[in-house]
Amino acid sequence: MFSQAPPGFQGGADYRATGPGAGAGTTKHMEKIEKESILCMKIGIDKVLDVGRGKGYSVNIKKTPAYVRLLAISQVYGVLISGSPDGIVMFNADKAARAISEDQGDADLVEFPSSVGVVAVDMKARGLVTHVGLSGDSSRLFVAVSGGKLLMYDLVGLYNNPGAQPLREVSFDAEITDVRPNPASESQAVAVLLKSGEIVMFNYHTEMRSHFPKTETFTSMCWSPKGKQIACGTASGLIMQFTEGGQEKKRYERPPSTESTDHSDHGVLSLEWVETFVFLAMYGKPPGTSQSAAYGDESEAQESWIYIIQASKTSPPTYLANTENPLVPFGLVERHPQFYTSVINGWGESASTILFLSPADNLDTFVFGIGNGDEEKAAGIANAWCSWDLGEVYRVAQPLSKREASEDEELVDTGPLGLVVDYTNTIQVPPLDPE
Repeated sequence: MFSQAPPGFQGGADYRATGPGAGAGTTKHMEKIEKESILCMKIGIDKVLDVGRGKGYSVNIKKTPAYVRLLAISQVYGVLISGSPDGIVMFNADKAARAISEDQGDADLVEFPSSVGVVAVDMKARGLVTHVGLSGDSSRLFVAVSGGKLLMYDLVGLYNNPGAQPLREVSFDAEITDVRPNPASESQAVAVLLKSGEIVMFNYHTEMRSHFPKTETFTSMCWSPKGKQIACGTASGLIMQFTEGGQEKKRYERPPSTESTDHSDHGVLSLEWVETFVFLAMYGKPPGTSQSAAYGDESEAQESWIYIIQASKTSPPTYLANTENPLVPFGLVERHPQFYTSVINGWGESASTILFLSPADNLDTFVFGIGNGDEEKAAGIANAWCSWDLGEVYRVAQPLSKREASEDEELVDTGPLGLVVDYTNTIQVPPLDPE
């Protein structure tokens, strides 16, 4: 266990939050433990699937914006959707995993075998694909492309006919920097974040649009797990909760500054609603400010700060500071900070909640969790959020590139463009101890 607090954290620092149930809060250090009971085992050692089918995304952020989100999975159909330089690629996730695990070739870059049933949809004429997402019932696929366009497809129809036309094509006045369909299966709402700092709620059935209040410049957003509310991060460091109809319910201010960290000009760069009253937030210089990278421009590496925010209806919120704060870019350092996350709930007694976080400008995937295993009991911190060290063998990290470097860029490090958890996979993981 690492119990030393990050430099500058004095403990008990107050900040102000407003709204029902909000009040003065505190910043606390999150413990880091060695979590030996959680193992992330690779399927196919040092092998990766060639989703781009011979083409890779450029590391130049003028060609691949830092805000892209290019993975989605249907837990209903077991279909994985990935952005590609030419459009999108869809395939059976379980069969793809088996293709990697069963590949006996010498090449590290595994091509799709015919048994996987890959469906490639060419969208070059429409623009660069920047986001993919699914409706809560997996019936609709949303694809954002450069130029501020959002395309909606029938997922099954497109899978069976890659030449199918979109059911809807919606244009916005600015580039789309995030797309979040409501996760509730009965909802028909899609939240769209624009580069201008606006959030537009779009109903894909009625085609009605509503704009959230323009009193703030929005920089991030996420739905609650059940889709009842949406949380929006702002350039001024606020986290604001809204109903689907745009009624504000609550807000939280940025974390308090410390002797070594000045959060006074930090915005919410990325946001995830983990569970009821629990958020994961990344703070840093908002894009386009004088001390940050503008979207699409190369810049110096930027630090960011990760916090797990715990709130309740009656108690003041608490900011749990990541042990790695500030998070220093490593690998693709010119990419503007944002993160991709996946949450696993109800894993078991040793890990009731597991949170995977992959920063866009970092090679490593960080793991946080709540557990009541032997590791937590030994440290005296059972049932509390901790940062987990999975060790060198069973940690999650981006591989080195398997492609040949082009003349104008060194393709050595790779970075994430999305992160999902596949619950449809049926591959049996062999026990570490056969006995």
